[in-house]
Amino acid sequence: MSDQKATPEADEAPAQNLTSEETVKEIPVKKAKSPSKRSSKKAADDAVESAEGVQAHEELAAESPQTEGTTVASAPEKPLEKEELSMSSEVQEKPQAAQTDYLSLDIAADGIAMAWFDTPGKKVNLLSPVMLDQIETVLNEISSNPAVKAVIFASRKEDNFIAGADLASMVSESFDLEKAVAFGDRGRQVMQRIAELEVPTIACIHGSCLGGGLELALACDYRVASTHPKTKLGLPEVQLGILPAWGGVSRLPRLLPLPTALDLMLTGKQLPAKKARSIGLIHLAPPHDILIETAQKLAKELLAGQQSSVSIKPPKTSLLDKALSNLAVGQNLVFKQARKGVLEKSKGFYPSPLKILETVQNSMNLPLYEAFKLEGQAFRYLLERSETANLMNLFFVNQDLNKIPELEGKNVKSRKVKMMGVLGAGYMGAGIAQISNAKDIDIRLKDVNYPALLNGMKSIRKTYQGLLKRRRLNEKQVQDKMRRITPTTEHTGFQHCDLVIEAVVEKMEIKKAVFQEMEKHVNENTILATNTSALSINEMAEATSRPDRFIGLHFFGPVHKMPLVEVILGEKTSPETLSTALGYVRSIGKTPVVIRKDTPGFVVNRILALYGNEACLLLEEGADMTTIDRLMTDFGMPMGIFEVIDLAGVDVAWHTAQSVRALFEARPGFQISTVMERLFKDQRLGQKNGKGFYIHAGKEPIPDHRYLQQVVQEIRPESERRQMTAEEIRDRLVLSILNESALCLQEGLVSRPGEIDMAMLMGTGFPPFRGGPLRLIDQQGIQFIVNQLEYYAETRGERFAPCQLLKDMAASGKKFYPLF
Repeated sequence: MSDQKATPEADEAPAQNLTSEETVKEIPVKKAKSPSKRSSKKAADDAVESAEGVQAHEELAAESPQTEGTTVASAPEKPLEKEELSMSSEVQEKPQAAQTDYLSLDIAADGIAMAWFDTPGKKVNLLSPVMLDQIETVLNEISSNPAVKAVIFASRKEDNFIAGADLASMVSESFDLEKAVAFGDRGRQVMQRIAELEVPTIACIHGSCLGGGLELALACDYRVASTHPKTKLGLPEVQLGILPAWGGVSRLPRLLPLPTALDLMLTGKQLPAKKARSIGLIHLAPPHDILIETAQKLAKELLAGQQSSVSIKPPKTSLLDKALSNLAVGQNLVFKQARKGVLEKSKGFYPSPLKILETVQNSMNLPLYEAFKLEGQAFRYLLERSETANLMNLFFVNQDLNKIPELEGKNVKSRKVKMMGVLGAGYMGAGIAQISNAKDIDIRLKDVNYPALLNGMKSIRKTYQGLLKRRRLNEKQVQDKMRRITPTTEHTGFQHCDLVIEAVVEKMEIKKAVFQEMEKHVNENTILATNTSALSINEMAEATSRPDRFIGLHFFGPVHKMPLVEVILGEKTSPETLSTALGYVRSIGKTPVVIRKDTPGFVVNRILALYGNEACLLLEEGADMTTIDRLMTDFGMPMGIFEVIDLAGVDVAWHTAQSVRALFEARPGFQISTVMERLFKDQRLGQKNGKGFYIHAGKEPIPDHRYLQQVVQEIRPESERRQMTAEEIRDRLVLSILNESALCLQEGLVSRPGEIDMAMLMGTGFPPFRGGPLRLIDQQGIQFIVNQLEYYAETRGERFAPCQLLKDMAASGKKFYPLF
């Protein structure tokens, strides 16, 4: 680890040492103010061996899952009392110490100071301007107080070290660029002050240590993190469109091999302690119950050494890693490959990862104080980008989704779902069973016969095999989870379920019959839920004797990958039912969006059906299918609409379109395409049987132009078709999505713009860098969007007429999101 002091004399370019023998990095130990002599190497070895001696049962590390949400951990342990946390430091005759609201300094008689983060009235610590001020107050005390020999930074929060910077402080009323830039500069300065302290510093980490929290830890000389499942370390700034601007971009590549450092910053992944230690991000990973003791033992051993430095062997690195990290040719190769990977994944839509690469490449061989300048410049550049504003807005939208108006101010009792039933072992039922079982919920899986159950269990096992292959789970864990799924053709055992979800065929009479029979076999508190994608929640609820304990939970497939669940309220759904359902959805790592009006297709499928219908009308009028799909992927969608239909199944898309048909046909001048109907009649079902809009015979789908030309010719003669510009194709598709999204808000399907945008992002893949349909309307200008819709309403049909909400907002100058 290089010297942390940002001075021209202290920073030099990394040495190019490519010997095959294990290198030893020199870690400077700051002189204590009352030193005694001891061999530096012996001090280092003794310090680490002594601290490691209190660790138990270390295992090989595995990366934490990134796609399935936060891992559910065991119940929080009882928080340690202040006296317990200071168990190995004498407290008698303790020198006076600095005390602030957010950070307190307890100095023991041996000179080891505990700096405790504890934001008042909050569950987590965030680095706000006030917190930074109070950190500096404590740093002043440390620097001026000769009684302080070493400092351990720790948190009094139950499961949190520091969750990151307080982004709300940059946008308290409106976004202020200069204020945000100053916040970045301020944070970087405070982190450097920690790095320049003349006493040894140790970050003692339990719980989330993310963003600015990890940057603070990187500024310390040593990092010790608990092996508790809730301890996660990472730099997720890239997901907000920015970069680690408090020294992270500059420090991390000096600490870790270059490919490893870039991977952490470009993905925003969060690591458990053992994995973090295996790559060299932290020095020690003890169990939670001896975390403080371990940090204090390390501090005492360091103070006993009294030499200028101690030597600690870093994790083993290969000769290739050393070449890639230290030689110019190796560094260039790493950056070239990393840039290629970023462009393949992001298609260049996201400036943040590219800016991270550029900044690291330009700064990693500079003195640290020069690197900080480039870091600050990159931060300003990204803050000026619209993509960053959109991603930050989504961050606040996601936080706002936790506030449910129906539950605000009410003392609502919700139940934790420990056991649940799933009715139907098909594609969706098996997916719901697996994702719930993966989060330690006992499952009773019912279908009408054992072959159907066998197929469902095979599907569940296949999903677990994927997790096993990616080393997210081991074989024993998979077996243990599978044993908690009970397949059955009977109704017995469901009386113990907290929740029963139906996922049978999309036919109303069948669903009502299933619920009427099931309610005879559950207890009075069991919640009944349907996974319907479009049918009426109220009609199903009224078929039961318990409409207050009935709700819609619409998952999207594939269930283990799609993060959205639409939570649809019936007219009589109780607050307790809603609260329990929301708790369940969040517990399995999904994002719930509450739909407050029971209308066909709800939000996502309704908008998708309109989008698909417009695409098919464009086909009828003469547009090319591959051009339509390409233009929408160029817009930022992960797949073109016809690729999406083939993936979901033409039959599924057709039935969904039929469920909302009456809603659309009731609108003046609305046109319904018949292209999808023809494919359905011809049993061209998409990927499931090898042919739909595309032919699925190999790795890449092949557009079936000949078949589609025949279909279009039968629907509309060539004399009525025409050439269309790319602008018209893109405009009509995007405007259809935007107008229908605003109409859903106007009709009260949701209560806030963010619910529409989050549903579309997570349910359809609407590009996050555009912020969502309603956010895009804000950016383009509501009056401009209204003008565009009116133009196409005049020239292409009344279906494009702007909804009343958009016209009213344009007239009043309002925006969906006034903050950014």
